[in-house]
Amino acid sequence: MGSMRDSDRFWWAMLLAGLAFGIASVILPWYFWNQFSADEPYTTPTDYAMCIFLGLICLGGAAMVFFRTAQARGRHQKRAAALRGDLSGMPLATIQPDPAQAPDVSAQPLEVMWRMSGPSAIVGRVFLVPYFLIAFIGVVGAFLYFGIAPIFVPSMRSRPMSPSEMAMSAVISCGVIAVIAGLGWYAGRMVPILFGRPFGVRATAEGIECRTNSGVRSFIVWDEVRLFEVIGPQGNALRSFALYAPSKSVIWRDYWTGVGSEYAPAGATGIENAQRLAALLNLVTARTGLEPRTLAKSLRRDLIGVPASAWQINALASAIFALFFWALAIGEYRFPITPYPWANWPSVAALGILAVFLTVLTAMTALRRRRAAIDGPPAVAAPSLDSPNSAYSLSWRVPEPRRRHRQ
Repeated sequence: MGSMRDSDRFWWAMLLAGLAFGIASVILPWYFWNQFSADEPYTTPTDYAMCIFLGLICLGGAAMVFFRTAQARGRHQKRAAALRGDLSGMPLATIQPDPAQAPDVSAQPLEVMWRMSGPSAIVGRVFLVPYFLIAFIGVVGAFLYFGIAPIFVPSMRSRPMSPSEMAMSAVISCGVIAVIAGLGWYAGRMVPILFGRPFGVRATAEGIECRTNSGVRSFIVWDEVRLFEVIGPQGNALRSFALYAPSKSVIWRDYWTGVGSEYAPAGATGIENAQRLAALLNLVTARTGLEPRTLAKSLRRDLIGVPASAWQINALASAIFALFFWALAIGEYRFPITPYPWANWPSVAALGILAVFLTVLTAMTALRRRRAAIDGPPAVAAPSLDSPNSAYSLSWRVPEPRRRHRQ
């Protein structure tokens, strides 16, 4: 049995990142604290307070990453157990494809493709690519001049560097170089999508092939599929679908379309793309014999109409930011940055207002109990691809109490 090829399999990397944040919450404040001298006239209590704030930022980041790591590890273990045949940890999803309506792909493959929409692609080509190229060159040049050169050129140092300072500079330099190299590699993979390269899935009689927006390809034979998962909203995707086999996976997404959307269907209209997606779900169920399962509570068939869990990662993130801005407001109140009260008080007030807003947002997010998006299993069987006059209708109305109140 091969390994589980899901995105959460890198939970250990997130754990290392959390440990790095935890170590940085101690080392960085200690390092910068020792750079200040009480004998220097320009050293103020604010300098020491900023060291503490830096430590709090890293500590909050460590807490957030550890929380996300625990979630990712739990999801990965449940998927791995399902791949081995234990489906108790992955309930059935509300989506119920109809294998009887699966299309025939022996003569023509079924494709569900996306491309970056016109406005997003134009903005990316005209502004983002030149901007990031210039910024990348500037950051690399500044880092080489101010970070690397002083280590090897003594004349560029304002004072002799101690061994601990040289070691710290070397560690930071290696980290920055790794980050720059990773960003450069990722940017190189993502640039072609700005010029119209499509991505998505292509289903044939033999199996299903996926090409991601970064150009990575993967293929699974139908007989190898062991798990069919529906994933909740992620970024611009309304939902995602994943097929897992030993050491393989294929993932495709259903993006929202309309004004301001980042992606648009490639080679099809919105209605045709929805029909193709529904037909693909029917085909997957017919070829694999698997029912879609999910880890998202809002998509679980056994929790239809049941309030979802109140605690969310957004509440944790808001709480960390709220604590950070409370610390900034209190720190600036106790240790003013400038000797002018007329300049300090507006800054303290602005930080305090932002801290109060984030505190209220945290409470609302933590206490909010979202209901499932639907009241019953939806029928995903789309009209036949041969009926171009088919269309979907979606209507809304004002709730009755609000309408009576307005009258």
